[in-house]
Amino acid sequence: MATSSSQTLALQSKSSEQNRFMDKLMTKIFSFYDEQSLIDVTFKVSNPTALVPAHRLILAAASPYFENLFNGNQSTNPVIEINDIDSNIFERLITFCYTGQVLITVNNVAAMLNAAIVLQLEDAKNRIVDILMTRIDEYTLQGAYTMERETQCEVLKKKIIEYETQHFMEPKR
Repeated sequence: MATSSSQTLALQSKSSEQNRFMDKLMTKIFSFYDEQSLIDVTFKVSNPTALVPAHRLILAAASPYFENLFNGNQSTNPVIEINDIDSNIFERLITFCYTGQVLITVNNVAAMLNAAIVLQLEDAKNRIVDILMTRIDEYTLQGAYTMERETQCEVLKKKIIEYETQHFMEPKR
């Protein structure tokens, strides 16, 4: 029994050490992004025009879209044009790839969700839907329906149905 306890303690210790290591690593990676150090790709976003520097490895790890982009024809091009996403939205989603956090406002939620779907950023998409659903009520439900139809977002559709079931269905007697 003592062996089992000591193994558990060793695993917990390794887990704690590993968490510290990962935190330190992610802090350093974000500092590279923040300082624009070791950048190996720049996106030229056309509306409005902006240059967004990044690290291929981080983006490829965060999204199958970027992984396919970098493994495809664009793999050696240091500047890649993005034409169908607003530059502010694109920059926020690139930052999400580094931090796991995204700034969502009432004015950008639809564009943010649409861009997260296009860029195949599942974690960002789920976060955006979760935030949207925490602020929904019977008066904003129609807007959520419209957004779901426009984006074809299955996660949002599921959350809307859950909301309706909880708030509008009469309990069985």
